[in-house]
Amino acid sequence: MNAEFGVTAWGHAWLRIAEPTRVTRPNSLLPKARKLSRDNNFADLTVIPGQLTATVGEQQVHLTVPQWPTESLTLVSTLLADLPPTAPGDLPDTLATALRQAGVDIAPAPESLVAQCDCRARSSYCVHVLATLYLLVQAVDERPALAVELRGAVVTGPADADWVPLGEVSVAGFYG
Repeated sequence: MNAEFGVTAWGHAWLRIAEPTRVTRPNSLLPKARKLSRDNNFADLTVIPGQLTATVGEQQVHLTVPQWPTESLTLVSTLLADLPPTAPGDLPDTLATALRQAGVDIAPAPESLVAQCDCRARSSYCVHVLATLYLLVQAVDERPALAVELRGAVVTGPADADWVPLGEVSVAGFYG
């Protein structure tokens, strides 16, 4: 079976919030949450450093993500500056490995994440929050820089000279 969520080291780190490895019993909400994110039941997803908001069905979900401390941000900035040029939003998995080896967690501990949902569920990680986490994992898999931007790092640098945004490619000239 192919992995659908967390296919990069970056997305996998965030997936551990929704699917922690230390559980005593399966979470019955996970299949429904995966289905909600797969079926694109989101009106919007807004990500800014330290905050994530989404509308799942009719429910508003807000996640507050703790920022990295200053020493971690300094290390991340140094490692980012040493990277070779890449496509905008892309980060190599080797950087994720380097961060883990330096003791910097890509994703926060699940208990440090503050989750709020408009639904009437009594748990802090209701199906809407879990679906939002799955959507975040997919977004991080597609654009790994989102993982470090959400924790407070600024990803800048030269883009790969050979990379061209797909929207700028002329269809007539490409197939011409």
